[in-house]
Amino acid sequence: MRRGITLLLFVALAAVSFEQAPAFTTTAEDLAFIKDAYLASTKDLVPPKPIHRPLPKYTPEAMRAKIQGVVWTQIVVMPDGAVGRARITRSLDKDLGLDAQALETVKSWRFEPGTLKGEAVPVVVDVTLDFRLH
Repeated sequence: MRRGITLLLFVALAAVSFEQAPAFTTTAEDLAFIKDAYLASTKDLVPPKPIHRPLPKYTPEAMRAKIQGVVWTQIVVMPDGAVGRARITRSLDKDLGLDAQALETVKSWRFEPGTLKGEAVPVVVDVTLDFRLH
């Protein structure tokens, strides 16, 4: 008998949060990640809007282990609307594949690019993906 599985994405504006980058952006690695990109809090910035956002897939191992929860990611949406860089900022599961699925999924998303004064610019966006078994 097959169980029904629902994947839900929870964040304001259809799974994409346009909050200011988290306060932990202070290490050299963090600064390198956001280099040359604008934060959502930048004055006059029009944030990117998602236009293609497929859902992540549960791995069979994570289903058997009944792992549920949220993977936090941070992406840089490039001026062409593609995701240029992506990383996990808060892990749910490093061993059974949910972190990897979340990262692979957000890398495939496409956006209407963010703009500043009418020009498309790279923008840092925080995205959460909520994995739930039902």
